[in-house]
Amino acid sequence: QDGLLDLDRTVAHYWPEFGVHGKDRLLLREALSHQAGLLGVEGGFALDEFTTSQAASRLASEKPAWRPGSCFGYHALTIGIIMEELCRRVTGTSLQSLYDHRIRTAYGIDFFLGLPEELEPRYRDVLYDVDPPQPWLDPLSLAGLNSNAAVGSIMELPNHRTVRAAGMSAAGGVGTAEGLARLYAGAITGVDGRAPLLTHETVRVMSQEQVWGLDRVSGLDNAFAVVFMKPHMSRNFGSHRAFGHEGANAALGFADPAYGLGFGYIPQRAEDGRTPGKAHRLAAEVRRAASALS
Repeated sequence: QDGLLDLDRTVAHYWPEFGVHGKDRLLLREALSHQAGLLGVEGGFALDEFTTSQAASRLASEKPAWRPGSCFGYHALTIGIIMEELCRRVTGTSLQSLYDHRIRTAYGIDFFLGLPEELEPRYRDVLYDVDPPQPWLDPLSLAGLNSNAAVGSIMELPNHRTVRAAGMSAAGGVGTAEGLARLYAGAITGVDGRAPLLTHETVRVMSQEQVWGLDRVSGLDNAFAVVFMKPHMSRNFGSHRAFGHEGANAALGFADPAYGLGFGYIPQRAEDGRTPGKAHRLAAEVRRAASALS
């Protein structure tokens, strides 16, 4: 929106070290819609490494798991590393700092990328039901690389203070459901009399689907805009203009320009995220109510 990034330029234009092992022609819009094939690194990332330039350097030198731009698969953690390094390259500051000053503070959002230590008493661990032992996940498989299996369970990441403090953009966001909804509402409609964060043109770009079909990592149907998930038949959380994201714990947040709303749902106890559940039912009710009021 500030004109610092062009989605139709290559990632290597902004990040020259990225352009190795066949990644030199990968466009920004392709990388940000999960087409890079950079799911992780052998040996995994340390918990305190995700938000660092070191993690970006390791990822840039990695060989992709498929020919970049030829297909897509959800980059659960590395999409954050890519976004954060691009932010550092074009603004000279961290994505976390940019978010804190231009978005969170400005719009009064109770959702953090980097939870201050004094707010730690408000945090509640993500809880999990007792399940039978899970089968071993090969850390060198696509799913294993994608979930950083060489280091630990992706589902446990938010429960580590190191992750919450650093505010890794892919899995370190901490806040309330109201804060998440306010974030998305602030983006498209503004809140409390403040103008929307995004222009109409930026909303149009963010709403535009880039890929749809079989996700190489999950083996399920999926759809992505730039960074964000798009609704589709098996994940029908909003209108065709909506963009947002599901979380690993069946959380859901999205903006829906067609209804002029932001939505946030964050359960404390894990739900089965493989099929649409409570969040999608609530989202449908909210859209139905918004439609009745219009």
